[in-house]
Amino acid sequence: MAHQWFGNVVSPRWWSHVWLNEGFASFFEEYVIDEIFKDWRIMDFFVIETQQSALQIDIARNMKPITFEVNQRKEINSLFSDSSYGKAPAILRMLQHIVTPDVFRNGIIKYLHKHQFSTASSDDLWNALQAALDESDISHNSYKLKEVMDSWLKQRHYPVVRVNRNWDTGEITLTQEHFRSKNASERVDSDKWWIPLTFATQTNPDFSNTLPTYWLRPQDKNITIEGIDPNDWIIVNVQQIGYFRVNYDDSSWKKIANYLNSDNYTKIHVLNRASIIDDAYHFLITHQLDINIFLELANYLSQEIDLVALYPMFNILEFTQGFYNFPETDYYKQFILNILDKLIKSVGYEEDPVENNLTKLKRAMILRWACNFGHSECKKTANVKLNEYIANPETYRVPSDLKHWTYCNGIKEANISTWNKLMDMYLINHNADILEYLTCSENPDILISFINKSALNDSIIQKNYYSIISSIIQYHSEKDAVLNYMLENLKIITPKETNEERMLTGIIYSVYSLERLDKIRDFVESKFEGTAFEDLQRTIERRKSKLISIFNKFSSFIIKENNIL
Repeated sequence: MAHQWFGNVVSPRWWSHVWLNEGFASFFEEYVIDEIFKDWRIMDFFVIETQQSALQIDIARNMKPITFEVNQRKEINSLFSDSSYGKAPAILRMLQHIVTPDVFRNGIIKYLHKHQFSTASSDDLWNALQAALDESDISHNSYKLKEVMDSWLKQRHYPVVRVNRNWDTGEITLTQEHFRSKNASERVDSDKWWIPLTFATQTNPDFSNTLPTYWLRPQDKNITIEGIDPNDWIIVNVQQIGYFRVNYDDSSWKKIANYLNSDNYTKIHVLNRASIIDDAYHFLITHQLDINIFLELANYLSQEIDLVALYPMFNILEFTQGFYNFPETDYYKQFILNILDKLIKSVGYEEDPVENNLTKLKRAMILRWACNFGHSECKKTANVKLNEYIANPETYRVPSDLKHWTYCNGIKEANISTWNKLMDMYLINHNADILEYLTCSENPDILISFINKSALNDSIIQKNYYSIISSIIQYHSEKDAVLNYMLENLKIITPKETNEERMLTGIIYSVYSLERLDKIRDFVESKFEGTAFEDLQRTIERRKSKLISIFNKFSSFIIKENNIL
């Protein structure tokens, strides 16, 4: 429906303004539903999903601005990018808070009325919004919307606001810089933005007022805030309305961490609790934040009850899961397990008929990661529930949110008897999902037997063999017994849809140990020759380089035992 207004009623004058279609459509599809169904908290999830994802992607060197001059046909496709569908709606949300929702709405109406059944440019939008702002009683003498918004649309990436406190004078100094790794070679210091600044403090924890208190302008070297109690924390970017990250000096981070770990943590807005974890993670992996401070911040999550604030943690676990196979992460994994253990105690394993969908989703995400990290009670409980279902499939209901957790984690702990019973269920109803769950077993003997059974031409599951062996390769190549079996029987177990070289390539990209790569290299040297040998050797070297890259990227997560809180 949004495209009927932004695209049909008013069309972009040229390709450079296509963001007007895609950005507004992406924004309003979330905003309108949020206005209708408040309990769904759509705009909260917009921040933690769309906006935080855009910030993560927007540091790539090949990212382009939201709008730029298009002179060649080949440039058009790049306008339909993550910038249009992620960054652009996030910028519109920021604009809505800068001018207030009422002024934003009035300006959009002016824009649509004036340019209906015609074309328009970005400047036409700014003119309409400026007119609405001029008619309002919102103070705006210090800026013009076009100047502000051009800095966000015509420049790549985004800024970091640095917050430094002088504990002797009480002054707080805010500066801006281009977000990048400290090790980045690209120089982008000339890019500056009009940054709307909002903040809350411990004495005045008002997170409801999102009108800018200050502006950090491109020409400002810094701005200074005075009069804040030195015992207070300060949190900049209320409700993460601004499309930027905030990095504090170490003492300020620690004040925030101490408060988050107190009983009063909910006085900090949930979107700021989420953004604090997300920002801290990105500063950690770019070597701009100490691991001990990150651990102090993340430790509070064990008492968090809101899925919105927990969501960045689940994203971090997703981003870094390839790193957990390195033994150097054992203490960090234990730290995460301690958090997940406390969260399990708060949500339990059983659904309540009256609980809302967000609570069900929160439980599913907590249990998924707890089992992934080896939480013994989590895996045993899943196994118990799986056995209850197998014993009484007609009466025992597996909640849809917990289906994967019950089947996959239940089978991880299962003996051969339970595994065979689940296989028998597949042979009766031919549910392809069950075949996938059967590959979740952690027992190498069961997995090897499964490969043998499904590879047989007269087997009823032979038609699904390719997906079965692919799943076992992806999730179990790190098991020495499984890896050895696949190498020794590569020719026999290779599906007809592929060949031995591609099969081995899949195995190479599924191991995380340099020692296992060396074992595969020895196998290649003894079994392959010519072009296939050379290609596989290059693949092994690429995988080694990738593993080293993963290790280096997330090396900040390597902690010693005495760092565990």
